[in-house]
Amino acid sequence: MTLKAKDKRIDTVEIHHLFSADEHYADTITIEVDRMYGELDLGECLFIMKGVNAKTQQYEQVLDKKVEDKKIILTWGVSKGFTAVPGLLELELRGVSQIGDEEILVIKFAMNPVTVAGLKEGKGGPTINYINDAVNNFFMNMSDVPFFKIMTQAQYDSLQSTAPSILYVIVG
Repeated sequence: MTLKAKDKRIDTVEIHHLFSADEHYADTITIEVDRMYGELDLGECLFIMKGVNAKTQQYEQVLDKKVEDKKIILTWGVSKGFTAVPGLLELELRGVSQIGDEEILVIKFAMNPVTVAGLKEGKGGPTINYINDAVNNFFMNMSDVPFFKIMTQAQYDSLQSTAPSILYVIVG
């Protein structure tokens, strides 16, 4: 999946519902940015994806970079830090320069928040008896539908004749 920067914005519509909680490198996103921003050559920048999750925890990841004549191709293997918490994930792509141990912010690309889907939690699933009752109720209600008859073996055996256009379901 490829996202493209326009000026200092990156539209995230394509990845808005892509992530699920606790995934680790399940998705790889390619981001294209123009190499030049006005007179500024971004080719020497270190690019960092910054995310703030629904619990306001911040996570950052350095992106792989390939510099071409007119554009820079960034690769973001989305790590678990970004998907650790379900809910809205605020994102920002930052281009920084390293001077010694100091990082100097050169450019920020604004991005719309994306959603990290969570897993609905509960204790256990429905019991076998509950499933059996639901299936039986479904089939019993279906017996009034034309072309579909549910009956016991004894009921079927007592039929004088059967119609080829009716499906007979034997239960019990």
